[in-house]
Amino acid sequence: MILTSELANAIIDRAMAGIHHNVNVISNDGIIIASGDKSRIGSSHEVGLGICAAVSPPSLSASFICRKLKG
Repeated sequence: MILTSELANAIIDRAMAGIHHNVNVISNDGIIIASGDKSRIGSSHEVGLGICAAVSPPSLSASFICRKLKG
């Protein structure tokens, strides 16, 4: 099943209602296809691209992400 941006946005809306934090859904090529922050849709997400490209997703600490990566 391929996740459409419409379905991803519906999932985000429900998730954000419960957790009260922004949520992004990122495509396999690292592009934000849905977000609670609608201005980010269509932009690149460096961490998401790195995880999608990895053979086994790395464990990234929040401090590492904030220091090293943009997105």
